[in-house]
Amino acid sequence: MDRAAALQEPAPLGADPAERFAFTKFLPPTVDSSLAGSRVARLTQALHDHRVVLVRAPAGSGKTTLLAAWATEAPGPVAWLRVDAGDTTADLLTAALHAAVLRVVPSVGRRAPAMLAGRGAARDHRALATALVNDLADASGLVLVLDDLHAIGPDAAALLALLIDLLPPNVRLLAASRSTPPLPVARLRVRGELGELGAADLRLGLDDVRRVLAHQGSTDDTVAERVLAASGGWAAAVRLAASALPIGSGDAATGEEPTDRVRSDLWDYLAEEVLREQPPELQGFLLETSILEDLRADACTAVTGRTDAADVLAELEARDLFVARFRRPDGDAWRYHDLFADFLRDRLRRERDAAAVADLHQRAAAALPTLAALPHLFAAGAVETAAARIVEVMLTSFDSSMLPHLMPWIERLPPEVVSTDPRLAMLRAWHADILGRSDEARALVEPTWRRLVAEGRDDEAVDPGLQLVGSLLALGDMEASDEVLRHLDQRELDPTRRVIVLMSRIWREWNRRDAAAMSAQLEEALELALQGDDGSAANVLAMGLTSPLLFVDPGVAWLLERTQRLDARLAPHDETALLQLRTLRAAASLLALDVTGAEAELRSVLAASETFGRLAWTHQDAEALLLTPMLVRGERAAVLTTVNAAAEARSVSPMYVRWWPAYAYPALRAASPGRDARTLRALTARYLPDDLRDCAPSDAIVRGIAEAWLAVAKGSAPDGREPLAALAAAEEVQRATRAWLGHGLPGLERGSLLLEAGRATAAVEAAEATLEAAARFGAGILLADVEPHRPLLARCAAVGLHADLIDAVIEAVDAAGALTTTRAIPDSGETLTAREVDVLRLVARGLANRDVAAELGIAEATVKTHLTRVLGKLGATSRTHAVARARELRLL
Repeated sequence: MDRAAALQEPAPLGADPAERFAFTKFLPPTVDSSLAGSRVARLTQALHDHRVVLVRAPAGSGKTTLLAAWATEAPGPVAWLRVDAGDTTADLLTAALHAAVLRVVPSVGRRAPAMLAGRGAARDHRALATALVNDLADASGLVLVLDDLHAIGPDAAALLALLIDLLPPNVRLLAASRSTPPLPVARLRVRGELGELGAADLRLGLDDVRRVLAHQGSTDDTVAERVLAASGGWAAAVRLAASALPIGSGDAATGEEPTDRVRSDLWDYLAEEVLREQPPELQGFLLETSILEDLRADACTAVTGRTDAADVLAELEARDLFVARFRRPDGDAWRYHDLFADFLRDRLRRERDAAAVADLHQRAAAALPTLAALPHLFAAGAVETAAARIVEVMLTSFDSSMLPHLMPWIERLPPEVVSTDPRLAMLRAWHADILGRSDEARALVEPTWRRLVAEGRDDEAVDPGLQLVGSLLALGDMEASDEVLRHLDQRELDPTRRVIVLMSRIWREWNRRDAAAMSAQLEEALELALQGDDGSAANVLAMGLTSPLLFVDPGVAWLLERTQRLDARLAPHDETALLQLRTLRAAASLLALDVTGAEAELRSVLAASETFGRLAWTHQDAEALLLTPMLVRGERAAVLTTVNAAAEARSVSPMYVRWWPAYAYPALRAASPGRDARTLRALTARYLPDDLRDCAPSDAIVRGIAEAWLAVAKGSAPDGREPLAALAAAEEVQRATRAWLGHGLPGLERGSLLLEAGRATAAVEAAEATLEAAARFGAGILLADVEPHRPLLARCAAVGLHADLIDAVIEAVDAAGALTTTRAIPDSGETLTAREVDVLRLVARGLANRDVAAELGIAEATVKTHLTRVLGKLGATSRTHAVARARELRLL
């Protein structure tokens, strides 16, 4: 459970994510497109011929000018993103890319920001790239423009490389970089998918120089030739040289790319011929505002103290002092040309002492919102103030989608600063927890909690304690969680925090196998959540309502009625909480024998969960529940594929470990071991390894069943002491934990063994408690176990023991098994037919069309027809893409 998230009302997912960046990051600068000349046509052709185009050249070569000029003439939507040194992580790049697209395609999907805001168990690069690609599905004709790609960080570059591989055919990527970026350039070249423009392609010719000079009123070809000779065709140098005519003599152009000597010469030129020519007041303005990325009047006023900053900025533009204006309804902003900004900052460091420069950064930080202020606070060395601003954001306007923006700064805080405010440690732990790394979260927050308690700072220890107890329960450390809960019980808590404690206690009681206490805690939590003044308590409670809670004392109908009321208190953007409620209701549908409805809803939940990076608890709950319909339909291979994938995920998230018994039993049942002792030992070692013993209270149920199977396989009589004792112990655990759904039914196992031994009366008696539970909670608890226990169930019905219930569940199983297995494609309105599903399954196994045809007994041409329809419904471009898309959507 994302407990820290409950401390603040989450911001709507629909909030503009671009507000977390400087808006100039998403706008091409206004340029003189005539300077780009024929290069625009060349770039247009390259984009027509290739899905990725890279413009690579040194600083000042006119890359941005070319891209901006092309963007003004582009026929379709252009999502512009200026990459900078802050784009270090995959999370940040994901947020920025999505924000850029959202500005030009408002209908773009919301999977990527939802994933960044969600309680993802394993948000890796592929998951983020997949979410972005799926968001772009309807962005027809879109071109993603990445300017200054050389500034990208390694982690963000790894995401971009994956994104390039997955880009849909309706999207093109155009990038500008000073150097070869860390992307799969060689692979794209081999495939013929990469178009490239280099420094030679961007170098200005005589005609280009003439156009620049004509813009300044000069038509003298001799002057144009001298400018070209002195600049070597380098765009920035042409502009600089042309701005101070007449130009002095110099060496002829060599055609070489600019060197450090050229930069030094330019620095000297700028100092002597540009800066010195400005009035002293304007020189000071230029130097002092050079620390700002974006020049807005209010920020410039704060830094310089000048009340006429807006007029000065307009004057800079009029003087063509290397600034570009970015227009926006709420006010314009300017940016210095990169080379000019570098020069001004270098000059500032030379002319002002460190204390004076630090003071400028402090003034800037005071005028800027927190995310924009943090770079200045760190530059000023004001890390304590930076920490305070971060805490302020967390406690007032923070939502989980801002974590990627804050975490790089938190990581830069010195340990002695972090240790002064426990909320910073809690924030780092929260970040680890939503990624499913509960062990890391514990290590981050537990020392802080223990220190606060030892120092008697009990009220300050509350929030870290709330975060810590969730991590401890996820890790199964009951003793430590009890210690934290005892401390929390002694504090006065608001309703939201009290609900968090109650939810923690519910799962603690489940581990104690105390169903009555569990039920009482849930009743109190629901009452608080339904009476609270805001939706925060309802949100945190809804996220914890997993399927085991259907078996509390008040009953399924009682819980469903309250979840309906809870649903009404949630905002539409509380999507993660709503998904958990959908999972709970799907489980209730299974209990009511609606196999088809439950299966469709669970697949939809899982597809949505994937967009969040697999929601901790919700994903495992829905996935384990889905194994029951799979078993009912006889899809044993699909069960094993799902369970084996979950086994691999155990190393990523402890959530899979805590949920493991609900995966292990369906896997053992699907493997159909029979009574081969060697096979049973191998399966038990694989699905019930010793290192997972007691990973959850229900583990003993599945192990008891497996031990009984193995005892009989090794030669014990069906009604022998060893198998019956193992099953009796497992039954006791099942009654205590009420893990009735998906964990096996040792009561029926015991009854079937007794029936096999000829003890029919004892067999019926053994099954009675399980059938009573089915009558109380729902006949669906029997679904996964009907097939192996049909003789026992028939015997029970024959003697009048819950005959109607048995008839209903057998009818549901037979109907589900006989149903044509169609697959509804989530959120599309499309459905794969049973035959299309069959074809897709065989293609996923690697069969060629002729082999698929032979397997299904149809013509090869018919297979091709089915595949064409499948590709269209899934929006796929190839067989491989279709299989990958189907697996992502949980259709296979």
